[in-house]
Amino acid sequence: MGRRVTRVRVAIIAAVAVCAVAGAMLAISSAGDDGPRSFVARDNGSAVLIEWTRVGDDLSGSMTQARLVNAAPDRPVDSRLADEVPRDVQRDTSPFTGTISDRSVRLQFSNLLSAGQVNGRLDDGALKLTIAGSDGLKTVQLSRASREEFNAAITQLRSAEVRRGNTARTKRERADAVAQTAITRVATAYQAALDPSSPDDPCRYLTADAKAELLGGATAALAARGCKAVVRLRERELHRAPYPKKLGPPKIDLRQVIDVPSQSTGGLAGGAEVRFPAIPNQPIGVLQDEGQWRIAKYE
Repeated sequence: MGRRVTRVRVAIIAAVAVCAVAGAMLAISSAGDDGPRSFVARDNGSAVLIEWTRVGDDLSGSMTQARLVNAAPDRPVDSRLADEVPRDVQRDTSPFTGTISDRSVRLQFSNLLSAGQVNGRLDDGALKLTIAGSDGLKTVQLSRASREEFNAAITQLRSAEVRRGNTARTKRERADAVAQTAITRVATAYQAALDPSSPDDPCRYLTADAKAELLGGATAALAARGCKAVVRLRERELHRAPYPKKLGPPKIDLRQVIDVPSQSTGGLAGGAEVRFPAIPNQPIGVLQDEGQWRIAKYE
């Protein structure tokens, strides 16, 4: 009988011990959900950091968004070079309060662009938030990560911007080299064809609008002689001297906006300006016309 009572007591003690251990583990598990926690998400143009502190079912913390924005408007940037300028990283931090129930999360913001509630869910250590934006609802998935990893993501964004700018500059420089060669060829051939002794026709280097402008400003008798006669006479009137045989190497500015005849282009167009040393005050405006560089304006 005594042995049986002893066995019962041992069983009861063991059961109590198991319950105590289980209760302690449950308490530790619940307590482990309290305290600080952080999550990070990143894409090609932004990074997001959520940091919160949990006490029971209550949350308090902040969301920091880092996104790429164009360079400051007051920074002078040639439009041709805009793609080569790395965008800035802009940070905005919004505090929040919230609650967590099971795996559902509710965050209440007060100073977002559109203040309000953001709903989310914790799944396998990841935080999914559904955020309303100008283009509708979007889901952002954040992984458990630290502020240091968030800062590293921003560094990667900046590095990617530098690489993008370098790639754009290399592409533009190659295109500029090709354009300079083509423009030099066309402008030089056009100038040579203006010589009355040249068998070449300068009008074949002009845009259709430039030809129309030349012929439209000529007398009926001169226009009847054709574009070649009109443009050569105009050149003699501009120079009031023998046409220079040696023009010198051209200087080409690819950043110019050319004032062109308005027949089809409407006045101003992006192009280039060519100046020869022998006639520095008479720039030639050139445009790409159907894939070819042509003379659009001669001052």
